[in-house]
Amino acid sequence: MDITPIYELKTRLRAAAIAGTNLLSEDFRLKKAAESFEPLAKSSPVFAKINEMTVKLLAEPSPEGLLDTITLVDAVITTLGTIGVSGELEPIEIAGNSTTIVNAP
Repeated sequence: MDITPIYELKTRLRAAAIAGTNLLSEDFRLKKAAESFEPLAKSSPVFAKINEMTVKLLAEPSPEGLLDTITLVDAVITTLGTIGVSGELEPIEIAGNSTTIVNAP
């Protein structure tokens, strides 16, 4: 599944937050990002909710709706994040001394 549209939607929503909700109806890039995100709405209930919120935001621009949509998109992107490290696993080398590190005030 290609999740590139959610990153584009995030970028466009952040730009809309900077420009202000008064310009949402004129933002063709946000509309295009919403259209490209629409196929993802069928793959997951969370994506369907993002799509629903985006459509509502474009129909009825409001600062609260914009913030709610950005918050949900950011939360989903955070859960989609992965980190990979190439190479083989190696055992951790322990220093020669056997001191214990403790948190001390």
